[in-house]
Amino acid sequence: MDKISDESAPAPAAPAVRRTRPTFGILLIVVGLLLLVHQVFPAFTWRLFWPLLLIAAGAWFLWRARRS
Repeated sequence: MDKISDESAPAPAAPAVRRTRPTFGILLIVVGLLLLVHQVFPAFTWRLFWPLLLIAAGAWFLWRARRS
């Protein structure tokens, strides 16, 4: 059997740098704000607001894809 010497062994890989995104934190803030909206604005109805959420989500996905 051939023994591999320490000199020919590959150097250990540098630890991967993990870039964290604040997505989950932002999501929690947005959900909290949405739940609080009805307390601040009693006349607020979700029937009028949910299409705006879809538009905002679509715009965010487009912006994110363009940045990449």
